[in-house]
Amino acid sequence: MLRCTRNRLAEFTPKVTLVSYRAVTVGFPDLRDIIMELLRPLIALVIGFALSACVVQAPAPAKPAQPPADAPQSLPDAFTVSTNEPFWSAKVQGATVVLTGPDQVRTFAVESNEAVMDGRVVTARDAAGTLELRITERLCMDSMSGDSFVYTARLSLDDQAPVEGCGKPSK
Repeated sequence: MLRCTRNRLAEFTPKVTLVSYRAVTVGFPDLRDIIMELLRPLIALVIGFALSACVVQAPAPAKPAQPPADAPQSLPDAFTVSTNEPFWSAKVQGATVVLTGPDQVRTFAVESNEAVMDGRVVTARDAAGTLELRITERLCMDSMSGDSFVYTARLSLDDQAPVEGCGKPSK
């Protein structure tokens, strides 16, 4: 008669050792890996199409800006700017700016004449280039004559460095 004891039964019970899933399936690709390999080109294609659909739109043409509510209202549309070294005089009246300087007189057509936060900016153009005049309501003293003016000004002609000067209302 065969007699089984508990110890003998334990000898015949299979021992199960937990091994990681990857260790058991070495050599066999995981379903998740297969799907990712198939989807990777598709994902790249979708991202490429999505990015190519992005179009940069040109900004709408700007409307002439109204002067800020707190811009100085006493700045005139017509004024004269004088500078020293070089000796320039620019007179803004209506749609023209007449620039008188060393050995030349140029007449510019005004492109814009607008009030800005700290003053007024006039941009004008002729066949030879551009002129920008900026005046601010700040007292100015002429460096050569010592005369006082109501406005401080800056004149920028073509690609030259800006020149500081003084301004006054045109008569």
